[in-house]
Amino acid sequence: MEENLQNGEGVSLKQIWLSIKTNALIIAICLLLGIAGGVAYYFNAKTEYTSTQALSITCKDDDGVSRMSTAYLNTIVESCRQNVVLAEANRIYSPNGASAREIRQANMNVTYDDERVSYYIYISYTDSTQELAEGKLAALTEAAGTVGAALAADVITYNVTLTPATDEPDTVRDSNKNLGLALFVLAGVAIAFFIVLFRYFADDTVKTKEQLEKLVGAKMFAVLQPSGGENAEEGLKRLCDNALFLIEKEGVKVLQAASAFSREEASAAAADLAVRLGACGKRVLALDLNFTAPSLHKKLGAENIVGLSEYVAGSVKAEDAIVPVPHENVWLLPQGACGENPAALLISDRFRALIDELKGRYDAVLLDTSPVLESAEHLLVSGVADAAVFFTAYGKTKRAHIADAVSELNRGGAKIAGAAFTEYDPKIGRSAGYKGASFYAGYARGN
Repeated sequence: MEENLQNGEGVSLKQIWLSIKTNALIIAICLLLGIAGGVAYYFNAKTEYTSTQALSITCKDDDGVSRMSTAYLNTIVESCRQNVVLAEANRIYSPNGASAREIRQANMNVTYDDERVSYYIYISYTDSTQELAEGKLAALTEAAGTVGAALAADVITYNVTLTPATDEPDTVRDSNKNLGLALFVLAGVAIAFFIVLFRYFADDTVKTKEQLEKLVGAKMFAVLQPSGGENAEEGLKRLCDNALFLIEKEGVKVLQAASAFSREEASAAAADLAVRLGACGKRVLALDLNFTAPSLHKKLGAENIVGLSEYVAGSVKAEDAIVPVPHENVWLLPQGACGENPAALLISDRFRALIDELKGRYDAVLLDTSPVLESAEHLLVSGVADAAVFFTAYGKTKRAHIADAVSELNRGGAKIAGAAFTEYDPKIGRSAGYKGASFYAGYARGN
C-alpha cells in the first residue's frame, strides 16, 4: 500500500482526509447552512398528533363456526372502504358539517388472519392539536359500533361484529423537529462531501512522482520546499546530488533550469543549486537567460548593471561582465540591459562562443531560462545545454501544461535529464503518502 501511495496509484484515505482539510472553508459553510436551515425548521415546524384506530370485523355462521364467504367479506370490507365508518364519525363529531373539523382518512389498509375469519381495517389521521385528535378518536370508536350494528342487521346468515380492535389507541405527538434538524445537517454534510469529491476528481494538477516522471519522460530528482520547510534542506541536497551525478558521471557541463510558468520558482531553484554545487567544491557560473523575469542577481546577492547583453554587443569583455557573488565558488553573468530583442542575442556567434569558453573555465554552467509557455527563447537555448532539469510547482500546474512545455523543450533540442517539484506543501503531500525521509527514497542519482 505504501508503495502504491508513493507512486500515486489509487485513492487513499489520507488523500480524502487531505481534501477535506484543504476544503475546510467550503465544508464549514455547508455545515453552517445546514445547521441554520435545521434550526429555522426546528423553531417553525408545527406539532402534529397522529392517531390510528384498528377496526375488527369478525363473522361466524349460526353454528358458531369461524368462517365466512368471500362474498360477504367483500361486502363488509367494501362498505368500510367507502368511508362508512368515517362518515358516521364525522356526523357524530361535527354535526354542523364544519369541514375544518372533518375527520380525514390519511391511510387505510386491510389485513386478515390465516382462516379468513377476521379482518382488521387500520385508519390513521393527523391533527394539529391533541384535543382534536382525541375528539376524533372518540367519534371514530362510537361510529365503529354503530356501523357494525347496521352491518350485522344486513348480513342475516352470519353474526357480524365491527368493533374498535384497540382499547386505548395511541395518539402520537410528532413534530418532526428533531428529524428535520438532523436532515438539514445531513444535507449540509452531503453537499460538502460531493463538493469535496468533485473538486478532488476535477483536480488535474500534478501531485505524484509517477505523474511527473511520465509527463517529463525523466526520473524525479528532488522535491523542493520553500525556505524553512521541514525537509527543505533534504530536497536541496537531493537536487545537488543528482546534478553532481550528471556533472561527474555524465559529463554534463551546461545545465538548463526549465519550467512551464514563472510561478514554478525555477530561478530560485537554480540559484540554490549553484550555491550548493559551489559548496561542494565545484566552480559554478550562473547565467541569467530568463528574459521574462530576470532575478538571479537578486537571489545570489549581486547587481545587474552590465552583463550578457553588453558582452554580446562588444562593449565589455567576458571577465568584466561576470561578477562574483557572496557564495563560495559561484559567479554570475547577469543579463545586463538586454533590450527588446533577446532572440538576436541568443543566435549571435558571440553568445555561442561564450558558452564554449565558459565550459572550459567552469565545472558547471547553470542556465536559468525563460518559462517555456510564457516565451519562445527556450527554443534558442535548449540546444546549447548538455542537459535540462524541469521544475514544476507541486499541485499547481496542470498535466496538459506540463506536457505542452515538455513538447516545446524537446522541439528546441533539450535533453531533459530529470524533474523536480518546487513549492512543495507537506500538508498536501502527505495525502499521497509522502512523509518525511520516505518521500525521497530512491530519488538520488536517478534511481
